[in-house]
Amino acid sequence: MKRVGEIVEILLQEFKTATPALDSPVESTRELAARFDISPGTADRALKELVKKGVCYRIKHKGTFFKGFPDEKEDRPLIGYATTISYPLENLRSQHRALLAALRRKYRVRLIWHEELQSPEIAAEELAGLDALIMHAELIDSRVMENLEKFSAPVILVKCEFLFNTPFHQVMPDFSASFNEAARRAKAAGVGSVMIVYCTHPNGTYRHDCMKHCMLDAGFEPEQIESIPIVYTIDELAVHKAVKEIFPRIDGKFIFSTSDILSAIILKYARAKGKEAGSDYELLSYDNLDPEDDFLSVIDSNYMELPEITMILLDEVLNSKEKYRRTVYIPTRLLIRKSALANIKNNLNTSNNTGEK
Repeated sequence: MKRVGEIVEILLQEFKTATPALDSPVESTRELAARFDISPGTADRALKELVKKGVCYRIKHKGTFFKGFPDEKEDRPLIGYATTISYPLENLRSQHRALLAALRRKYRVRLIWHEELQSPEIAAEELAGLDALIMHAELIDSRVMENLEKFSAPVILVKCEFLFNTPFHQVMPDFSASFNEAARRAKAAGVGSVMIVYCTHPNGTYRHDCMKHCMLDAGFEPEQIESIPIVYTIDELAVHKAVKEIFPRIDGKFIFSTSDILSAIILKYARAKGKEAGSDYELLSYDNLDPEDDFLSVIDSNYMELPEITMILLDEVLNSKEKYRRTVYIPTRLLIRKSALANIKNNLNTSNNTGEK
């Protein structure tokens, strides 16, 4: 029966030879026990030793994952990069890979799992020795905030929208150009009524406020703008109920939806009732839906410059001896697809001429 130290050395050598992908799972306690003919306790101690060496990390109820080989001899700054187990959308995965690759070319990087930042003991251990921490804004919650209060190095939040009052450097999207362009096109098309359908979580509320402000600036009167709040929920039936209530009022309307989920439900429900986007109403969606939905007007939120902007901010923060907060805005783009408000303009003219509306 092999000892813990021997097993650790074998696994380390295998990692160096096979070069597994970062964040890929390693053998479980049970698999190691069977492979080396050892007790589960010995296998567990071997995995814990790999975690202690910084080569692996563990997530409760999920397993042990490969973290990479820390090089303590280098004098380059050590940057922490907080991440999650998966990014469901491809544009998020692309951002994650691009930013991580840019960081590794210039700095030493320590991957930190979100769950690790929620634990006071583990967070203190993972944050120790870092020159800066980068994390996506959606990973911030009350437990993470509490643990970061004890972290003295700079923190950069990526993809912020609403976290204005946090004591961190921020890379934020700037909607002004896109939202103003959407408002201008709606006004030029002769749209007489605007409906803003928004989720009541902070992101949705912020997007609602931005779009309403742009609509007013474009010349719409307050009484022409209707705000429809929908309580944020993962219960699709509850959202369907809310959409059902607004459906009788969507004809000839310019609808701005703050969420791709909301947009998909509006499209699905309206289509089932014989109403099509681009002819009976116009739907402007924040976040992309499926590529085949080419009849939508879409605010593109894929932030192609996010890695570059984040690296510029990180360089400035690390090279500055002053303690200050800086926010960098990334302008979003407005993609107008097939309808481009033209069909709804014709629909409005026809309706007005026949006296139907």
